Amino acid sequence: MYRLIKKPIVLIGLLILTALMIGGYIWVGRSNTGIYTWETVVARTIKQSVTATGQVHAASDVTLSFDRTGKVAWINGNVGTTVHTGDVLVSLDSADARATLAQAVANRNQVQATEVAQQFRLDKLKHGTRPEQLQIDKTAIQTATQTLSDAKLALSDSDAKGVVALLNLSHTLSNTLHSAQTIASSALTTSDNILGIDNIFANDSFKNALNTADIFVSNRAKNTYSLARTAKQQIDATVSGMSASSTQKIIQTHAVTVRNGLSIIQSHLVDVSHMLDTVLPVGNLSQAQLDILKASITIAETNINTGIVAIDTATQSIATQKSINAQIHTSADTIVHRNIQALKVANDILTLAEAGATTDDINAQTAMVKQALAAVSVAQAGVASASAMVQKTVLVSPFDGVITLQNAKIGQTVVPSSPIVSVISTSTYQMDVYIPEVNIGSVKIGQHAQITLDSYGSGIVFPAIVTSVDPGETMTNNIPSYKVILQFVKLDSRIKSGMTGNVTISIGISKRVLAISDSTIIHKEDTTIVILKTQKGIKQQQVTVGSIGSDGYDQVIHGLKVGDQIATFGNTN
Repeated sequence: MYRLIKKPIVLIGLLILTALMIGGYIWVGRSNTGIYTWETVVARTIKQSVTATGQVHAASDVTLSFDRTGKVAWINGNVGTTVHTGDVLVSLDSADARATLAQAVANRNQVQATEVAQQFRLDKLKHGTRPEQLQIDKTAIQTATQTLSDAKLALSDSDAKGVVALLNLSHTLSNTLHSAQTIASSALTTSDNILGIDNIFANDSFKNALNTADIFVSNRAKNTYSLARTAKQQIDATVSGMSASSTQKIIQTHAVTVRNGLSIIQSHLVDVSHMLDTVLPVGNLSQAQLDILKASITIAETNINTGIVAIDTATQSIATQKSINAQIHTSADTIVHRNIQALKVANDILTLAEAGATTDDINAQTAMVKQALAAVSVAQAGVASASAMVQKTVLVSPFDGVITLQNAKIGQTVVPSSPIVSVISTSTYQMDVYIPEVNIGSVKIGQHAQITLDSYGSGIVFPAIVTSVDPGETMTNNIPSYKVILQFVKLDSRIKSGMTGNVTISIGISKRVLAISDSTIIHKEDTTIVILKTQKGIKQQQVTVGSIGSDGYDQVIHGLKVGDQIATFGNTN
């Protein structure tokens, strides 16, 4: 019965029914029992259940993001596209990462070749040195010398390219700041054309209409105009102070000042927008003209936001390029030092070969072989690390599913940890419901349940099973409740994420208990009553209800006995 009175329509109906019963009781008198339909109280078996409402969602879903900055180069499908495990969803421009990988592979091949040469020389030492071998060792020195020269040139060339790349990005940031100055000027002019503070004649045709605005909101817009104007002046002074000779550090410092100024102007535009929302189209200001003013502020806000994003993107690009430059320099410098070591090794080998092998020589060469083997291991780790960086330029689906979020756009620069794409599993679905504290003690993992979805009505039932019961409470509508998860037993194409429905969880059976139908029970304030027929007439009888059945019958603990006649008012289910 508790389930019924939670519904407002049923509660109102019961209140009206109670009023009619009491009125009928007074009018007809205790001796008249012919106005009711009677039910005999019997002992029966009732099924107990707990009901709740919930929403379907996938058993598995994931939102993916990159852990590095990059530019989107390829997208596999949009929202609604079906994907499979391992499918690439989004990939970044991986040219730099692949170049680093190629360099790591080349370095590994080189140290492997060095290791082979060291082993070969050790074998030769053990068997003595021939004139032909001496010539080979001399040629190896020449080769190592040339390789070292090439490595130093490559280091110098990569450093120079990195400097040029940073200069280009700084130039881009400088241009962005100049553009931001124009955007700020345009935005402030748009605001002043409405407020008429600096240009006092700008709003003459609709100045009176502005007086209809909320005075607090209007004053705030006018007050923040002064802050926005000061911010614009700071932007002008900052940008004007830049020149072609400005250092990268100075430009980045200026970028912080300009961005802060744009944020202040953006806040002011929000205040002006709020003010216009309270203005009434009176006098010379029509609704259409008011809409044009609102649109102009919206455009100004959009332009300011675009300027802020452009500054952030340019600043992040510089930071990323610095990181790339450092990685490339470190890699190239490592190669130089390895080639220095390789040349030293070649010279040592020739010296050993010319001096003839001794026990100490053989032991020393054996140590070099071990050192070369260690270098191979380090180089192999470098290849693995570079391969991992290439892998970080792609996002792949971890399971079969459907794309539910696709934020990536070709050419867009993404930043680490920003949600890019989401995938929802199509394998199984589950439903979350919240059971009140009074009923949660009866709910156990493994209990069977039936789910009806609002989309298909109560005639179609989907079997489910309880798979999880939260140990901690959750407050819902100020009532302590506990989250229960139910898994659909079978895959069914009709079940879709987001659908809502009702859950009935079977919690037990009470056998041979005194039971009465829901339609005989009346809830009156804090008591539960029935209309009882006695030898002297009819009366209201207070009862105590125990287990609530899912089949329309509830257990009576106190107040009635088998054979009693009580009034029934029809099926309220």
